[in-house]
Amino acid sequence: KSQLLAGRFKLSQIARTQTLSGTGAVNLAYSLVQTFYKDFDGKVWTSNPTWPIHNTMAKLMGFEAKSYFYYDLEKREFDSRKYIGSLKGIPERSFIVLHCSGHNPTGYDVSDEEWKEIAQICKQRGYIVLMDTAYQGFVTGDLMKDGYPIRLMAENGVPLLIAQSYAKN
Repeated sequence: KSQLLAGRFKLSQIARTQTLSGTGAVNLAYSLVQTFYKDFDGKVWTSNPTWPIHNTMAKLMGFEAKSYFYYDLEKREFDSRKYIGSLKGIPERSFIVLHCSGHNPTGYDVSDEEWKEIAQICKQRGYIVLMDTAYQGFVTGDLMKDGYPIRLMAENGVPLLIAQSYAKN
């Protein structure tokens, strides 16, 4: 019996490898985009704020690190509408990094309904997405629930790379 991911993809259809934790996975994802993504413009879009390695790795690899709104550090508030609106402002066919669940460093996540809107934005704008998922299972206690954004992106046909870390387990 063939195992399926996202309800329609056979595991044999998915390239996967082991890396040295999340940093190794981000490095490999960036290298794959740099080498094989024909529309890559040398920029990677990350949330502001984000896990520091996202932008550090970009700079080490010669990328320009750009940011989209995620969390207002001064007001100490998360505004999901402003976040989703900022995603719409990223140029088409861009390479973007999204946090699957347990956004690092804020811990604020959007709802499942908002993820549906984000998946449509990514698909319509032709983004290639790196989903960083370092906290799957830690947010709700349920691996499947915390992995919902990844399955949703795959089911919507969004070009997707996934950096899965188990370093915190």
